[in-house]
Amino acid sequence: MRAIATVIVIAALVAPAAPAGACINAYFDEVATVAALRRAEAALRRGNLRGALRAQRVAWREASVVSMPFEEDGGQQRLVRRARRVLATIVVRAEGTVDPARGRFVPRAGRAARRRHLGWAREQLARDVRSPRGRARHAEALAALGELDAARNVLRELAADDLMPDAWGYRVLARLEAEAGDAEARDAAHAACRARAGAHAQSVCRRPPELTT
Repeated sequence: MRAIATVIVIAALVAPAAPAGACINAYFDEVATVAALRRAEAALRRGNLRGALRAQRVAWREASVVSMPFEEDGGQQRLVRRARRVLATIVVRAEGTVDPARGRFVPRAGRAARRRHLGWAREQLARDVRSPRGRARHAEALAALGELDAARNVLRELAADDLMPDAWGYRVLARLEAEAGDAEARDAAHAACRARAGAHAQSVCRRPPELTT
């Protein structure tokens, strides 16, 4: 038994360890991905969709080469899911004029192509509706695809509970309230959008339409 134990210990000592460089590379790949995602999310908050898309492309590239195990709940998988959610949000806020397969703006995309892009975005955002942010962004996708009542109900609930995650949710809610014929609720949502957006209100808080009913 002692001889066997000795062999095991020696084998453990001489077995090649994971290269330190691999661990270092994994760390820096992850840092670069997270930094790019943060830039994309900050650009989204400012209403800078082109800047958000540029940063998202960097994040996607970095997430694809992160040197860590691709497990269901592993670090790389979490980064990939986050990058997809960011891209889906960009697609929704660009009203389907971003092709998620190519990661590019396609301003002349036809109605069918825009709906296809938006359908992909809704599918991605439907996977994360446990948080207020996830619920709001999924509601944005529903609204973009014409599911107005469902979107309005979610956004109204978030606003009533003071859980609206950002100005964009109020922007969409203002439009939905206008389409429902509620001028007071429309104006309240628009004011909340401007208050939340602060210095970026001009680019984020589009003036809501006149009442349609």
